[in-house]
Amino acid sequence: MLENDVFLCFENIEEGDCLIGFEGTPWHFHGDIQFCDGRGYYLDVNYLDVITEITKGKILVCELWENEKLEDRYLIHNEYNDEFKYMQPNEKIVVKSYAK
Repeated sequence: MLENDVFLCFENIEEGDCLIGFEGTPWHFHGDIQFCDGRGYYLDVNYLDVITEITKGKILVCELWENEKLEDRYLIHNEYNDEFKYMQPNEKIVVKSYAK
């Protein structure tokens, strides 16, 4: 649990494959996660390191709100991201850090 109502869930679904996502939102990924920026640079993070990188402030939690309703919650990297490029009218992006 990251906050009172924010749960990042991990589930082993097959040998060598892990499903990771936030409870109540459609976003998810399998295994290692790749973060990309608008210039084409990227960084791969092993799924076993996700929690450590969240506590270091390297991986952030991004929330997509549309018309004051939470539409999605997903992970972004503090250096490798381009989330704001794709914003639509009536959307709001909230980025949270859980660095310790």
